[in-house]
Amino acid sequence: MQIYYGHRDQPAMANDSFTPTQFWRDHPELEVRDFYGVLNDKTRKYFELAGPEDHSVEQIAKFLYQLDCQNR
Repeated sequence: MQIYYGHRDQPAMANDSFTPTQFWRDHPELEVRDFYGVLNDKTRKYFELAGPEDHSVEQIAKFLYQLDCQNR
């Protein structure tokens, strides 16, 4: 995972990676959820494709590969 910090009122600086739910949805600390909660397009598209449930590393890699191929 890569994090590019940007401002909430500006577009994402990059769409190379996605942010796992452990940071923006499931983290116990509100401050962490708020910090990581500004999702880039890749993260949004990933969860549209994969759904909200957890997946194996292998399945995550397949979803990400599919997204990368679709968005060339």
